Amino acid sequence: MLSLKIALLSLFALSYTPHQPKDAPDVAALKQFEKIRAAIEKDGKGVMDTPIAITGDINGDNRPDCIVSYVLTPKGGGNMIIGDGHYIYLNIGSGMKAAGKFPSFKFCYSLDAIKAGVIHVKKYKCAPPYNESDGVGKLVYKSSKIVEIK
Repeated sequence: MLSLKIALLSLFALSYTPHQPKDAPDVAALKQFEKIRAAIEKDGKGVMDTPIAITGDINGDNRPDCIVSYVLTPKGGGNMIIGDGHYIYLNIGSGMKAAGKFPSFKFCYSLDAIKAGVIHVKKYKCAPPYNESDGVGKLVYKSSKIVEIK
């Protein structure tokens, strides 16, 4: 009887896999984004700098969503930005779901933070040297789209 218990315990120990924690929202979003990175680089004819993920609830469900931002630079090097973009990843509870990308706006900006459903951006003048501040702005995720609010 003792040998049967030991055999069963051994079998259980060999078959038991501890629960693997799921990735943090930013890590999960970046993993999904990596799957489309090559296509973005090919389409934009550039090389992508390291993408970044900004986390916060953008759709009001109290789950941390992510926006993954990237910039493209020339294949030959240099610090000129030849393209950029922002992709939306919504937290559906069991993981992150790609939900589209940001539209073009009539201003240049960088993402600052997500607070209380509002995406805060820093606006810049869209002319060389491209680092002159033009104030701040606010965006929201509404009806499956990113829109500016005043």
